[in-house]
Amino acid sequence: MIYHRINKITVHELTDYKQTIREMFRLAETYKDDLKDFARLNLYQFYRFLRDKVPYVRDPDGIERLQRPSITIYKGGDCDDKTIVAMSYFELKGMPYRVAIADYGKGFEHIYPEVFFGFRYIPFDTSCLVCDMGAERKYIKKKTFTKNDL
Repeated sequence: MIYHRINKITVHELTDYKQTIREMFRLAETYKDDLKDFARLNLYQFYRFLRDKVPYVRDPDGIERLQRPSITIYKGGDCDDKTIVAMSYFELKGMPYRVAIADYGKGFEHIYPEVFFGFRYIPFDTSCLVCDMGAERKYIKKKTFTKNDL
């Protein structure tokens, strides 16, 4: 089962959003095998699973926590945790992807992946319960990053 070794905690000091995104790419690549049981799902099935079945759980106040995919699937997670799960799925399937950070008026406050599908990158925001695959909330500013950008 994919829920093995979920109790190990590693603490890193993350000083800025670029360092956080680098760590997210590392976790996604390192733990992509956490999602082997989901490899049979097509992209849309996986999107619906992650959006509808994995609960959104905020980090504790004052703490930014990043989790390996199996922990998020088992316990839930916030936008960065759900992004790591999606990134791991893309890694496992060999799909090109990038990470987007969005500013809705209070600075960069949200992160989600975009996957290359149908000749372009489309949003894969599973934290947005009113969005479907390919949709995104209206933002003021957005930046995207691939592994090579950091």
